[in-house]
Amino acid sequence: MAPEKRKNNDYQRIPTNIPSLDNMLGGGIPFGVITHIFGASATGKTTLALQCTLNTLRKGMKTIYIDTEKGVHPSRILQMADSKDLLQALLIIRPQSFAEQSTLIDKMESFIVRGVKLIVLDTATRLYRVELGTLLKNVALNRELNRQMAVLLNLASNHNIAVIMTNQVSAVTQENGYQNKPAGGTILSYWSSLDLKMEHFEMGVRRITILKNFEDRTEKMINVLLTKKGLH
Repeated sequence: MAPEKRKNNDYQRIPTNIPSLDNMLGGGIPFGVITHIFGASATGKTTLALQCTLNTLRKGMKTIYIDTEKGVHPSRILQMADSKDLLQALLIIRPQSFAEQSTLIDKMESFIVRGVKLIVLDTATRLYRVELGTLLKNVALNRELNRQMAVLLNLASNHNIAVIMTNQVSAVTQENGYQNKPAGGTILSYWSSLDLKMEHFEMGVRRITILKNFEDRTEKMINVLLTKKGLH
């Protein structure tokens, strides 16, 4: 069954701190659905997720950050934060395997205490990719990844929270050469309502392309600066 699409007026937004992107998204990242951010290494995926995290905390709301990359360091967050006091409402969890990630997602509803409005899964497919192997095993892994996404979408919808998933890319052979596609094939995009592709453009500049938006089918792109303070 395809993920249920809710009426547009049921959505609220978390600003990204990138004015041009927020304008194109109607104010920012929506509550109630999954946002899928994918791209190659060092394109700014985690930085964008952290900007949304900090904006959630600034509004007095809590965030659960699932860090499978072990790449979210307090020093990096403090570079971007107004005050370290904000971090008191941030829970960072680091699963060590795809099985642990599965167990954590199954227990996630018990973590959603009053005030939690954002769940970040960064990166959704890292632990999944570590375990890829035989065809039979890959079928089972794909089934489990699909199930995890269904659980997260239900949490987003039932609790009116935002879910952000970052994702890596894989080189896929095309007629005209290789093209980077989201890891996990179409699994994450199937469950998401908003897909953002991030790419290197030039030194210190990243390109963000809106490939999928439940409110606007037009593909749009912007170039943004990446600094120690974040994406602008």
